[in-house]
Amino acid sequence: MDASQKEQLFGNLAEAMQDVPERIIARQLVHFYKVDPDYGSGVAKKLAWIWRNTPPGRNSPWLS
Repeated sequence: MDASQKEQLFGNLAEAMQDVPERIIARQLVHFYKVDPDYGSGVAKKLAWIWRNTPPGRNSPWLS
C-alpha cells in the first residue's frame, strides 16, 4: 500500500470505530499495533482527530 492508501484505511477504520466503547477501542488498537506499530499509531491518530473535531453534543467517548 502506498501512503495515501494507508491514510484512507486508517481514516475508514477510525470513522467506523468512533462510537465503539473506549475499552474495545483500546483493545483493538493494541492488536493493530502488534500487527504493525505504524498501523496502530495511524488509526489512533485518526481517532484523535475525529474526537477533537466532533461537534458539541455528539457522543464521543474521550471528549467528556
